[in-house]
Amino acid sequence: MPEDDQVSWNTIIGSLSVSESSISDAVKYYLNVMRVGVSPNRVIFINILAAVSSLSLGKVSQQVHAQVIKHHIADDTTIENALLACYGKCGEMDECEQIFFRMSDRKDDVSWNSMISGYRHKNLWHKAMVLGLFMIQRGQKLDHFTFVTVLCACASIKTLERGMELHASALGACL
Repeated sequence: MPEDDQVSWNTIIGSLSVSESSISDAVKYYLNVMRVGVSPNRVIFINILAAVSSLSLGKVSQQVHAQVIKHHIADDTTIENALLACYGKCGEMDECEQIFFRMSDRKDDVSWNSMISGYRHKNLWHKAMVLGLFMIQRGQKLDHFTFVTVLCACASIKTLERGMELHASALGACL
């Protein structure tokens, strides 16, 4: 590539990140970006985190996270959500929780769903249920995905009362 610019790398890594057969190539190109000294931007980080999460590469996700911090974009909600999704899919729930609780007021629906999904992925049903019920207490609306996941959590830990609370909340929200 004559000019190793961010747009070119974004395009290559983004294109490779969407196809399951080329995800490992996306990781190789990301490592090349780091080697040649191109300063990665948030799009590169979002794409590579998606690729890393598909391969469940926990160690690589930690290295990417370190680069996110180094490039001073760790407090960007989209980046934090990508990190939550990546760590959750990699089963790294301690890292997920650290990011999630540090986000404070920046949490959006994607943040909450990523945490609940991560708990579900690790069969931490009680934590998924508690987080879903906490969302309701805060007055947040559950989308269909969150509702089904938290309801499954209630069923998995056999807590009928909490499941009924969730069901009542869903009826009130017309889900």
